[in-house]
Amino acid sequence: MATISLSENSFTTSLVPDTHVKRVAIIAYIAAFMVGTLNPIAGLASPQIASHFNVNVSHIVYLDVLTLIGILLGNIFSGKLIGKFGGKKTLALSGLLMLIAQYTIGMQNNLYLYAGCVLLSGIGIGFMVPSVSYLIVGSYQKFGKSDARLSVLNFFFGMGSFAGPFVGGLIMARCGWRVAFLVTGSLALIMFLTSLLTKVDESIGIKREKIAEKSQTHAKVITLGVVLIGLGLIAYVYTEYIVSYWFSPYLQLNLNYGVAIVGAVIGTFWLTIAIGRLVFGAFVLTRVKSYHFVIVMAMITLIGFVCFLMVSHIVAIFLCVILLGIGCASIFPTMLGYGMQLNGVTPLVTAFLIGSGSVGGALSLFVSGTIGEHIARKDAIYMGPVCAILIIIFIVAAQVNSRKKKV
Repeated sequence: MATISLSENSFTTSLVPDTHVKRVAIIAYIAAFMVGTLNPIAGLASPQIASHFNVNVSHIVYLDVLTLIGILLGNIFSGKLIGKFGGKKTLALSGLLMLIAQYTIGMQNNLYLYAGCVLLSGIGIGFMVPSVSYLIVGSYQKFGKSDARLSVLNFFFGMGSFAGPFVGGLIMARCGWRVAFLVTGSLALIMFLTSLLTKVDESIGIKREKIAEKSQTHAKVITLGVVLIGLGLIAYVYTEYIVSYWFSPYLQLNLNYGVAIVGAVIGTFWLTIAIGRLVFGAFVLTRVKSYHFVIVMAMITLIGFVCFLMVSHIVAIFLCVILLGIGCASIFPTMLGYGMQLNGVTPLVTAFLIGSGSVGGALSLFVSGTIGEHIARKDAIYMGPVCAILIIIFIVAAQVNSRKKKV
């Protein structure tokens, strides 16, 4: 989950009474932190899981494509569930699916069952993201604070993504990878109980404006500029998955660092992203042009990857990861917003751009898994600098195309 977003203008009435708004924020922030915590664990534990099942690390990376498939399925069906049962109950269902999946992974000994649980956990995440977005925007839109609250929501997700590998690495080093999944299952249980038991008088089936009809004057098709931004998003998410899934095997198996240290490295990457999103959102993005920002951040990402591949000392590795986190902090939401502005905010464009990110994740797992299995783990990371260059090419091409249309 690179970012959590939903249009504030999607709602015509308030979703909950004013007295319940803070309750909605609490359960949404808890859910974002919990899911952020469990999300990186599979990538961190991939060498240990592969060793347990006596398979190559690349095979575990392949199986984790099921997480993305699950997220897509969850996103597809979440709208109907939210419309029928409400955001809070859909969020509780998300927690239930994830706690079942995480607990089962921690106790099972079957690779096929592991794969099924990965899919189930992905579906839970797919339910969670639209649910918390719906609850936050629907509750805060009348106060004009939904964008700010969504930024806070992303911050909690980022903090969870930091805590997950950092604490998870310590747990794996002392107690084994199974205990780490049992802990994330317990976090999902907390999320489930909080969502289920917190009293919120939610308006079920709240009416939305016919955004699609209003948008037809802006655009009826996906233009070349939108396609270019979609390709850029594919390249960006590819880089994010390289950090999540290949830094751990490379650092553990190639450079012989312990899982606790590796967890701290990956956690530092996500912590930097969380802080970067807050800082850039508050002080930078309002003052610079989006495409200029993306170009500079992609260059920083490129430098971060190149430096990471050249160093082996742990201090240098941490510095490179911090540089990478700065570069990656706001590329996805900035490109997403830029792409939506190119052709008007329509459901089709929004779905296309967000879907492009999911394609990037799946592509990364398949391609990097193949490279890591048949060539070398380090070579799978070399695609990071390549993708950073592609991001620059696609954003420049989209801007040039936009200027030609205005002439």
